[in-house]
Amino acid sequence: MDLSPATSELSIYVNVLSLLFNVYKSTKPSVAGKLDELIQELKRFKPGARPQTRAELDMKLEEKLLPEIGSTETEAVKRDLDLVAVFSEPIRVEDFDYLAVLSAYASKYAALADKASLFDLRGVTGKDESLLFLPNAGRFLLTTEEAAAVLCATRWPGYLTPAKVDAAYSLLMKSGADFRLVFSIEATFKCQNPTTLTSRVVEKGCRYVLANEGRKNWVKLEPRSPVDGFGWLSKRLDAEGVLRFMKAVRDDVMNYVSELRAEESLVKGEISVLLKEVVDFFEKADG
Repeated sequence: MDLSPATSELSIYVNVLSLLFNVYKSTKPSVAGKLDELIQELKRFKPGARPQTRAELDMKLEEKLLPEIGSTETEAVKRDLDLVAVFSEPIRVEDFDYLAVLSAYASKYAALADKASLFDLRGVTGKDESLLFLPNAGRFLLTTEEAAAVLCATRWPGYLTPAKVDAAYSLLMKSGADFRLVFSIEATFKCQNPTTLTSRVVEKGCRYVLANEGRKNWVKLEPRSPVDGFGWLSKRLDAEGVLRFMKAVRDDVMNYVSELRAEESLVKGEISVLLKEVVDFFEKADG
């Protein structure tokens, strides 16, 4: 994160603090309150009195947080600050290494989603991994037409013929300490028994990961684990498409955060009032 004065350090720092404030508002409300206080103070600084370096800004942050949460938690907040700084940094696509760009940014978005408890509250959790559906991002990197290109006919354990792609979408995955972007393709096949020649419809799905295709402006989507009827796909990317995709991932993650904030307000407001009415009713009945 380049926070030199030439890059409007204070403005970037305030933007990153605001993003972290939105994440902490539900998970760490007391810390979020202190961040909001600091944001307002930094906005009120007169030009000549503004902090000029990242070190000075971090010192202001420490002054605000240390008395409240101690040194260990303050350092954790500073690490989270570096994590969410990805949202304020320009996406570098000049080198055409789109695989590196997608992998790095998606893993940071997934880590941020984990900080905001999105995998637990909005995702699907299995034994070894958790998945967070990205409703808008998928269409910018994998269309259903492209997904159809990975389907292939097989001869074993029967004559498997692709019929259609039912869905193609993107997900953020958390597996232990590993965060990454994955894709899922669901398709319908026609399966013919080689002995009886009878046919039936089979619905199957396959999880895909990004891999090195060998060329900088290309990526390879390959099955995370082999699934009968699913092959791999090479796709050429351009800067505009990568930017659209990463912005859509950002929007999907922040939309989930906004949803949780709205739910929290509802729980603290109308639902808590209704619960109190129920409790009061039974207390009066018992009395």
